Amino acid sequence: MDTIATNIAIGTKLKGRDIWGRTGKSIDRHTFIWLACELCGKCRWISETQYKRGERKKCKRCSDRINIRVAIKCVKPRPFHPNILSRGEGYISERIPRNSPYIRMADAGNYVLQHRLAIANALRRCLCTHELVHHLNGIRSDNRIENLVLVNSHNHPRYTYIHALQARIRQLEQLQLL
Repeated sequence: MDTIATNIAIGTKLKGRDIWGRTGKSIDRHTFIWLACELCGKCRWISETQYKRGERKKCKRCSDRINIRVAIKCVKPRPFHPNILSRGEGYISERIPRNSPYIRMADAGNYVLQHRLAIANALRRCLCTHELVHHLNGIRSDNRIENLVLVNSHNHPRYTYIHALQARIRQLEQLQLL
C-alpha cells in the first residue's frame, strides 16, 4: 500500500491521515489497524470499527475465493428444458405445439400452466376460463393428477384449501377401510 506500511508491526493503530497523508472527514475520524490475512498472511490496513465487529479477517482475494466456493456448492443448476418455464409464485408452464387440442388454453407464447394441462388431459377437454384448478397439498409445482381438483369460479370462495384437504383426508380414510 504505502512505504510506511513495510516496517510496521502487526496490530499497530494509526489515523488515516498518518497512513495515506491525506485529510478528510472519514480519514480523520477513523483509526486503522495493520493486520495480516488469516489465510494467506498478506498485511493490510483495516478500520478499527470493522476489526471490533470481527469483519475483514481475510483479505479481499481470500474472501472472494471462499465466497465463490460457497456459491458453487450451494447453487445446483436446474436442467434446462426449452419447453418448460418456472412462473412466479411456484407455478410451472409448458409450451404446447400449435396443433395441440389444448391450444385454446395457451397464452400468446403457446404456454399453458401445467396443472391446468394435467386436468384438461384427464378430462380430455379444454378448460374454460372460469374453471380453476387447486393443488390439494398446497405445493404449486406438484402437478400430479391425484393432487389436483377442479372448481369453478362460482363455488371457488366456498371451496378453499382447507375444504379440499378435508375431502382428501376423508377419501384416504375410506381407501384404508377397504
